[in-house]
Amino acid sequence: MIADLKSCMKADVLGTDGIGKSDFLVYRDRNSFVVKSSNNLGKVELYDVSGKLIKSKISFEKEIRLDCDLLNSGVYIIKEENSGNIQTKKIIK
Repeated sequence: MIADLKSCMKADVLGTDGIGKSDFLVYRDRNSFVVKSSNNLGKVELYDVSGKLIKSKISFEKEIRLDCDLLNSGVYIIKEENSGNIQTKKIIK
């Protein structure tokens, strides 16, 4: 019985190897949402809170600006996808 307990205690532990802090930054600059990353961005999408796709852009730069001048005030979600890595952020206009 004690041997069974010892074998259970040596089980593998889940870890977070390879997971670091997100380098995906989103902020407003006047009438634009600015999306920055330390890597090239890839696909950037803007959604409203109901999940409707508002804008989609593909960029191979480290920074992109999405014009939000014509958008209504409210909460929006920006999704950035690059090499299978997907990150999202909420932003308020």
